[in-house]
Amino acid sequence: TGIVGPDGNEVTGNMFEFINLYPNPSGGSFRITYATGTPRDVDIRLVTATGQVIMNRMSSERRSGIHEVEMSPSRLSPGLYKVILLSEGRVLSKSLIIKQ
Repeated sequence: TGIVGPDGNEVTGNMFEFINLYPNPSGGSFRITYATGTPRDVDIRLVTATGQVIMNRMSSERRSGIHEVEMSPSRLSPGLYKVILLSEGRVLSKSLIIKQ
């Protein structure tokens, strides 16, 4: 038996899933939760509504399973952003609202 994800299914194979973005809306700091079925690098980007990358972090996870990354970008204007996860040719994204 392996690691079980939040949906109750086992985290296996080439699984790559964006599980959660919390809190959302956020006052600035937020936590990204994602799952991988194999060890892989994940590029995490925070992007404005106009497509400008304002934060980029490489998460070098050398194990499969569920991962959490805390992000605390400074001086974000209130508005809509995208959090994008890229790994091995796959792209996952969720919208993030920054409030005052």
